[in-house]
Amino acid sequence: MDKAIISYFSGTGNCKRTAQILGRFFKGKNYQTQIVNISTSNPKDFNPAKFNIFIFPVYCFSMPQIMKKYLRRLPPSPGTNASVIATFGAQDAEKAGDEGRSLVQARKILTDKGFNVLYSDAVAYPSNFTQVVNVMPENVEEKVYEVSDLKVAQMAEKILREEIYHKPCLKIKAFVISLFDWMFSIFGRVFMGKLYVADKKCNSCGICVKECPAHTIKLIGGKPFWNYSCQACQRCINICPEKAIETSFVRLIVFTSLFIAFVIKLIGALVHGGLILAFSYLCIYVIFFAVLDFIIRQFEKVKFLSPLLTLSHTKKYRRYIAKELP
Repeated sequence: MDKAIISYFSGTGNCKRTAQILGRFFKGKNYQTQIVNISTSNPKDFNPAKFNIFIFPVYCFSMPQIMKKYLRRLPPSPGTNASVIATFGAQDAEKAGDEGRSLVQARKILTDKGFNVLYSDAVAYPSNFTQVVNVMPENVEEKVYEVSDLKVAQMAEKILREEIYHKPCLKIKAFVISLFDWMFSIFGRVFMGKLYVADKKCNSCGICVKECPAHTIKLIGGKPFWNYSCQACQRCINICPEKAIETSFVRLIVFTSLFIAFVIKLIGALVHGGLILAFSYLCIYVIFFAVLDFIIRQFEKVKFLSPLLTLSHTKKYRRYIAKELP
């Protein structure tokens, strides 16, 4: 029996839902179907099938770091067909985000591994970006699911027919996005992780620690602490049963101010001082970032300061975890 392998990474379930739709489709066509969660799988164990489908969310118009690493560590697979699907966030039934250059990145990595990428496309699902904006109401979610699930089913038909299609991305667009991707990969995702704080509702249950795909969360003194390997997947803030994880106003103001100052200095150094001066500013920024993070964390432990340091715009936001397929 021919086989279909569907490998996915998912922060809050949109890509998992996509993988399940594809899995049901190929199973219904009498293919042996394997759905692989890449965050708990070793890429060296990958054994190519007739259909190899890779699914991931879009972060800052690009692939998540965790998915890039997984694809780069796959064993060489010359002549093996592959397909790629990216999911990006929609704020409501009419407004959706953009896959940016994520599909281009995936095709490049897989092609370098010898894969023959036949198909790459993207689909919108409800946004999970609770750290910044409120997620859509449940009734609107259902409308988005209806449209997007149908699109995924149509993608499955095209992949089965081995139709050749690649959603286009203008070269100038890919170049501009590459600058943002570089900044996000090095600074942005760490920055996003360091904005989190757990308020008084936290009961030290440890679910955020257990569920973090990057293993970046630890419990220190009974409260979660975010290390420097955050993927900005939004799982922790959305999965917390007590809704205790928030975006800290204090951390947002402090780290944003530091980052703006760093960018201004970096641009000035590159224009007037060269790479050595720019590298010096980078080192200073990293040191200041770590020191400020440590200081704020100590203040967060002080009981009478906690209400101030856990002030957040996300306290009244809905949380989003993609609904399981019926």
